[in-house]
Amino acid sequence: MPTSSDVQRKIREFLQDHYGLITRIEARQLGASDDYIRHKLASGAWVAVHRGVLRDTHFPRSYYQDVRAAVLACERVGRVSHQSAGWLLDLMEDEPDSVVLSIPIASRRGLRLQGVTIHRSSDLHLSEPTTVRGLPVTNALRTIVDLASVLAPNELQKVVDTALRRKTVTVAGLEAELDRLRRRGRPGIGTLRRHLLDRGFIGTPPASALESLMRQLIVAAGLPMPRVEVHVGPDGEYRLDFAWVEIRFAVEVDGYMWHFTPEHMQHDTARRNTLQDQGWSIRVYTWRDLTQSPERVTREIRDNYYRLAAATC
Repeated sequence: MPTSSDVQRKIREFLQDHYGLITRIEARQLGASDDYIRHKLASGAWVAVHRGVLRDTHFPRSYYQDVRAAVLACERVGRVSHQSAGWLLDLMEDEPDSVVLSIPIASRRGLRLQGVTIHRSSDLHLSEPTTVRGLPVTNALRTIVDLASVLAPNELQKVVDTALRRKTVTVAGLEAELDRLRRRGRPGIGTLRRHLLDRGFIGTPPASALESLMRQLIVAAGLPMPRVEVHVGPDGEYRLDFAWVEIRFAVEVDGYMWHFTPEHMQHDTARRNTLQDQGWSIRVYTWRDLTQSPERVTREIRDNYYRLAAATC
């Protein structure tokens, strides 16, 4: 039979390994009696965070500790989700104001936890969770869909940009997740789909259609037609969609608003610097520019053409 010192040592080691948290069941499994637990609570050494979940007050309180306590209180039937998942997955910089969990709609009916937002989900089983520091967390694809239902547009843009830039998700993966979770009234689906459409990530036609629309805008600007698919650079390694070679002015169309990988960014920067060193002026437009701001695009191309043409006279 374990001695009191053995029990205290085991509990102390357990608390150190579990961020200062322990459940009543875990304490009893380590040999603690009900009197021992009551003494810890009465002395203030332990406090009850949620029903059955205890925190040792010698350990500093943290947001992660609050999240872990909530998961323990749900008896691990739920997953960390929404803003809490975004933070744990490094998609959001700031700690959320509260803990957010998702649990199956039919489990733990009536469960309420102080300081915790609980979403009851009928499709939690459709997405495989991931594990972050020992906690079950909705995966990045599911998390972004969930965040689309609660974040402001500028906040959602930051999350999507971060996830794509870090290659945490892909556009194809986001599309597949939208299709997997799609149902009438499902929060986040419509918002995220519109976000991706507006920014040209999905629903963008092939390059030939983009170039065809750009040709129409060039004609509308009253300009002479440029050469198409011009190869320039020291060894002709850079392709320009449209180029007025005589004045070194080029226009390019891009189906995506940004290139997200460091490799793409480095290549684009090196390419642009090289062409600028050779005297080229380049304007880049996206599908969103062409469809939502055609007047601006036409005006900018026309103004730049006449400015550069006048400078070469």
